[in-house]
Amino acid sequence: MSDNLKHIYFIRHGESISNEKEIREGPEADFPHIGERQAKIVDQRFTKIPIEVVLSSSYKRAQKTGQLIAEESQVPLEIFDELHERVLPRSVLGKHR
Repeated sequence: MSDNLKHIYFIRHGESISNEKEIREGPEADFPHIGERQAKIVDQRFTKIPIEVVLSSSYKRAQKTGQLIAEESQVPLEIFDELHERVLPRSVLGKHR
């Protein structure tokens, strides 16, 4: 196996308040206690996986999830505005899916 081999892990943020209610959300949606618990389960798994850096979108819930993982693994967290699934039109934000 090559020393240059890199592994990339993609992780979803914890369940948000809007996910719970099936409402379309924007970048400011936060997650409740269940989402935080989910993120902490993931950060515990990464204590056994060597990582160098955590990359996150600028979405609040993604940053919180990334921060938990970065802190637990004692690695830097880098935020990128370009990392996100899609930009929803403002006209659908806050509406039921």
